[in-house]
Amino acid sequence: GLALVAKIVGEHGGIIECDSTPRATTFRVLMPAWKETALGADQDGEGDRK
Repeated sequence: GLALVAKIVGEHGGIIECDSTPRATTFRVLMPAWKETALGADQDGEGDRK
C-alpha cells in the first residue's frame, strides 16, 4: 500500500511526510500545484459537455 502510494506521489513530483507519536501516526501527501497548459486550458469549465 504505502510503497505504491510513494511511487505514484514521487512520479508526480510530490512527497510524503510522516509524524509519529506513541498514540498516532500522521501521513501527509504533498503534491505540486496543478498548472494548466494552453493545450489543456478550459476557460469556461465545461469541457466537451456543452
